Amino acid sequence: MTPEDIDDICRIERETFLDDAWPRSMFEDDIGDNSSYWPVVRNSSGRVLAYANMRIFFSDRAYMTNLAVEKNMRRMGIGSLLMQHMIERAENENCVAIALDVRVSNDVAQNLYKKFGFREFQRTKNYYQNPLEDSVVMICDLGERNSSG
Repeated sequence: MTPEDIDDICRIERETFLDDAWPRSMFEDDIGDNSSYWPVVRNSSGRVLAYANMRIFFSDRAYMTNLAVEKNMRRMGIGSLLMQHMIERAENENCVAIALDVRVSNDVAQNLYKKFGFREFQRTKNYYQNPLEDSVVMICDLGERNSSG
């Protein structure tokens, strides 16, 4: 992610997460943070179509905070491309696991994550605020993923 990407990222963030979208300042504050990784997918003119974020903690754990694809570009494999890229990055950083939170009602995202070896670990009550909803904490154990193929 570069400063020039923030307008597009904020647009996708708002259309995806509505009232739960991160404010622009959170994206701006993350630029230059070495523990935060922001891959983006652009079209041929350079406009951002999708983005993701992952943070590395304790040098061997990753937490995925965001994955969003522009509404009219969904169901084209872009989310899967970003997921594969994030997992490869975590493996290259010698992480043993990746965790994430997802809305209980977001079956589409949960199915995508399961396709990449994530499993439900626990639930967090009232994690999301707009609207109020529990999260499913999902974990991908990278060692298990690698040993199973």
